[in-house]
Amino acid sequence: MSFYVDIDPLKAMEIFYDGEKLGVWEGEFIKNENKRGLIYPPKLKEFLLKFGFFGVNGKDSRFWFPDDVSIVGIDTGTECKDMLILGKIGELYAGVFADDCGMDDPPISLGMAVENEDGAEVLSFRASDLYLRDLLICLFTGNLAYEADPEVYEDAIEIKSVLYKYRSDPLLKKLMIDTARPYRCICYDEEEGKFLCIDLYNDKDVVLVFSPQISVEELEALFKKEFYENSRSCDFAHALRLIEKILDQTEQDMPDSLEIGEKYRLAGRCCWALGQWDRAEEWLKKAEPIYADKSSPAQAAISFYRGLGNFYSDMGDNEKSLAAYQIEEQLAKENGSSIFQVKGDRYMREGIKMSDEERLEDAVLLFEKALEQYKQDPKGCKYAIARCGQLKGDVRAEIKKRRKSSTE
Repeated sequence: MSFYVDIDPLKAMEIFYDGEKLGVWEGEFIKNENKRGLIYPPKLKEFLLKFGFFGVNGKDSRFWFPDDVSIVGIDTGTECKDMLILGKIGELYAGVFADDCGMDDPPISLGMAVENEDGAEVLSFRASDLYLRDLLICLFTGNLAYEADPEVYEDAIEIKSVLYKYRSDPLLKKLMIDTARPYRCICYDEEEGKFLCIDLYNDKDVVLVFSPQISVEELEALFKKEFYENSRSCDFAHALRLIEKILDQTEQDMPDSLEIGEKYRLAGRCCWALGQWDRAEEWLKKAEPIYADKSSPAQAAISFYRGLGNFYSDMGDNEKSLAAYQIEEQLAKENGSSIFQVKGDRYMREGIKMSDEERLEDAVLLFEKALEQYKQDPKGCKYAIARCGQLKGDVRAEIKKRRKSSTE
């Protein structure tokens, strides 16, 4: 295990967010570059691509996305130069001259709203001693450290006690003694899993110590991106890790709620997709009492038992599968849902499964059974009839094609 001194702020964010990314779509940069000639500083672009939608890019202090960036002319006294207004740090606007945007760590100009002689509000900018790296550290400290309920040390004796553990680290020694002040940096204790944000001022020092923790809201956004938005190529192992982290933070606060039941169901769905049958069943058994409760919305309960029946069918436990389907049918009857839709959906699902397994003749028979059910409620099942008819037609066409190929 190591102690890292004065690490790059993007590296600190990577550690804090455990390698997760939740950022701006790269197409936004490409669009603005092509249409507006908007060139982002490379490090800032990387920040927004990886962390733009995380809490580190907060509300009051944040960098804007490409569509929101303004390009203004600034009179420097000798010439007019284009400046990109990239965001705000508290009440101040952060700008970078367009000529400096190719730099890895460009200097930052700070601006504020002032009234001109006509009473109109304009932005007035001045050069600062800050660079882009400094602002990224400000975001990390201001938007993450103080939100993480840190231990705050301002007394010189307390700070010396906190840093005593790292007294043999030559980089830390040099930083504390030789660094020109004011200076702010981020350190990370890998063994303890804690950050140390160190502010070195001319008159005193401040040290913040805190542990990284992704918020529930951020975890929810990551799960949504992986499980729903990326559904065709979902990494179920990644989705499972996320939903388990969400449950770790929320399970005790809302036991037996429908929201927790849904998270149990989703955890079970991920394990199911991974072929972890025992773990999937455990999660689904935790969810079932919540959906079985009379206070649960009928459609949610019907959907749950349909999924439970599908799970046991895939698992090969026909007895449990049938029991779940029977509960689904009973709930549908009690709540006025089409029983023909329920039965037809079951046959259609099995038909799709047979088709995927190359059992095409069996698939056709199941699609026909599904259509028999749907056609008993043609108005309520019209979309299902169309879809099932298309699936049946596609499989029959494939059978015909293969038969023709075998006789040639």
